[in-house]
Amino acid sequence: MRMDRIDAIVTALDSHIGHQVEYCERHRDAGDAYVHLPRESGFAWGEGAARLAAWVEAEGIDDRGLDASRLAGIALDHFRMVSGSIHATSPEEGFCIDRFPVGEIEIQVRREAFDAEATLEEWEEAKRRAAAVFRADLGYVISDRVWRAMIDADKLREEIRLAAHPELEPELDF
Repeated sequence: MRMDRIDAIVTALDSHIGHQVEYCERHRDAGDAYVHLPRESGFAWGEGAARLAAWVEAEGIDDRGLDASRLAGIALDHFRMVSGSIHATSPEEGFCIDRFPVGEIEIQVRREAFDAEATLEEWEEAKRRAAAVFRADLGYVISDRVWRAMIDADKLREEIRLAAHPELEPELDF
């Protein structure tokens, strides 16, 4: 019975950990927590505007005479957060403004939420066997995922068109 209880707690812990990791790595709400970073990160103080201008030229996007600073402002105002691997950015996704590793995911657990009748010894054994490393009731998982701030060529073209001609209405796709 004791091992059955520990196995059940490990299964419940691993399920909870899996859901938390999935949320942090892939759920749009989690990605939205990073949206302030592109303006505060390497894009703003690094070569972001120059990289963007080179990409615009390579993609054959008509910049309509807007300078690199204005193009950067458009990109920073209209990007979307995309979950992906830390190892690669797919070129068809568009221009990568910046990327932010998920890194360490912290997960808080309480024995009472998983098995209130489990002994402290059973709880500790279950945490040792679970898919996270625990310190007290905080579990840690390392992630190799990133949130990337991306803008695709079509979105950038539309926003350049509107910036160059503010009297125009956005083109809506229904």
